Amino acid sequence: PASLLIAFGIRLLGIDWGLPNALHDQSYHPDEQVIWTYAQQIEPAKLDFTPGFYNYGTLYLTVMRITTDVVMAYRGGPDANDPSSVWQFVGACHLAGRIISAIAGAIACGLVFALLRRVTHPIGAGVGGLLVAFPPPGVVGSRFQTVYALAGCFLIVRLYASVRLLDDPKPMKWALWAGVFAGLSTGTKYTGVLALFALAAALALRLKEVEPVPNRAKLLAFGVGMWLVSFFLATPGILLETSAFIRDFQYEMWHTKTGHGLI
Repeated sequence: PASLLIAFGIRLLGIDWGLPNALHDQSYHPDEQVIWTYAQQIEPAKLDFTPGFYNYGTLYLTVMRITTDVVMAYRGGPDANDPSSVWQFVGACHLAGRIISAIAGAIACGLVFALLRRVTHPIGAGVGGLLVAFPPPGVVGSRFQTVYALAGCFLIVRLYASVRLLDDPKPMKWALWAGVFAGLSTGTKYTGVLALFALAAALALRLKEVEPVPNRAKLLAFGVGMWLVSFFLATPGILLETSAFIRDFQYEMWHTKTGHGLI
């Protein structure tokens, strides 16, 4: 829909802000260099998805490593005789990651339209999609190579699945999809676990005449099971590097309480 294209266009404006250039050799965004550096510890070709860094789930890090390989293939890597080319290459990787965020942010706006279209008038759905497309926090967050836009996109896919579950006579597939995308969102940023509350709410709202309580409990169990499977697949370090995962997860919880400080 138009809201998706408008949202993507807005997010492309100024998307190269703060990238490495002749005046500075690192991105102005403090997270981009950290995320890119740890993403290079992942080697998908060798089935190695353990970067040793778990402040976030590792799904976005895996996406960034694949993105780096694509940039390397089509642009070429740094020139050994030109030290500045290292930062130019890293900047190109940041830009590719930002475009992924812009796409995810735009898809989220389109999904909000699709979600609202099921429960309201097309004009109301269009207004809702545009209200997601324009606010500065969402726009700015979709212009950086960070986890937030992709995690949010998965979250809204899960919301859409939960809404479809409300009135579908065969709700199992939507319960499973809600669990899958809740897991992918959690595997991108841990707050995605909150997505399970929407699944539980959707099941609670199904009329007893439509879905008996035991059936709703079974649907919730299957949804939670798919969340666990997709979360573990997105962040296998939970099982493969448990001590590092616990260390960084605890740090992230502490950081969430204390904030960014002077940053």
